[in-house]
Amino acid sequence: TYYIQIGGYGFYYMQEDKFDLKVPKFDGKLILRTRAKTHHSRPIYNYSFIAVLKVSKPPTKSTYDIEEINERIFPPITP
Repeated sequence: TYYIQIGGYGFYYMQEDKFDLKVPKFDGKLILRTRAKTHHSRPIYNYSFIAVLKVSKPPTKSTYDIEEINERIFPPITP
């Protein structure tokens, strides 16, 4: 995905501002934590994977928000 909305922080682009919306780049730092969890010892193939994103550095708050809350405005989308 090119864009992400973070609750309480606003709207950002990730790798590239593909549609030139002039929104800020996501500058927070995330840690991906994964683990495999078994549900029983038998059968051994009864397990699941769990992934969690943790924020190690919150992003700078954006002035744009797709919900237009906390005085942030909708990104300037022009056809």
